[in-house]
Amino acid sequence: MKKKIVTTKDKEPKNELGQLHGLWETYWGNGKPALKGNFINGKRDGYYECYYDNGSLSYKGHYVDDKEHGYWEHHHYDGKVEYKGNYDMGVMRPI
Repeated sequence: MKKKIVTTKDKEPKNELGQLHGLWETYWGNGKPALKGNFINGKRDGYYECYYDNGSLSYKGHYVDDKEHGYWEHHHYDGKVEYKGNYDMGVMRPI
């Protein structure tokens, strides 16, 4: 079965230039969340969470100017932690 991501908002959060701007939420076809995150002028900026179609967390962390920054966690489909890491403007640093 093909997994489908759908946006359930009536209006996409965009600025006057048509770029994504504001809180963005998408959902799997089964209604469970797929992604929750923030955009500023078309770039990811702020806290993000991404989920598998079974509802378990795939990853979470912060973006700054469209780059991973700070503490991140990635999880397997079954929810177990795959790895944790710190990022400095998109570059992974040892914990």
